[in-house]
Amino acid sequence: MPKRNNQPNTWLYFSGLGLQMAVVITSSVFLGVWLDDTYVNSSKVFTIILSLLGIFIALGRVIISLKNFKE
Repeated sequence: MPKRNNQPNTWLYFSGLGLQMAVVITSSVFLGVWLDDTYVNSSKVFTIILSLLGIFIALGRVIISLKNFKE
């Protein structure tokens, strides 16, 4: 009888990473837009800063997850 592999499917793992990236980036952009609307600011500084921060956080999480996946 063949052995069963108890590790999760890699396809599910990587699609979860993509979903996590989308949630982090989208929520940071919406937070930036909300802050710009709340605190009347014509230059959209909060949106720019938080969207870039969300991208860097999401990429950092992907890099950490990929390092842990190899181990």
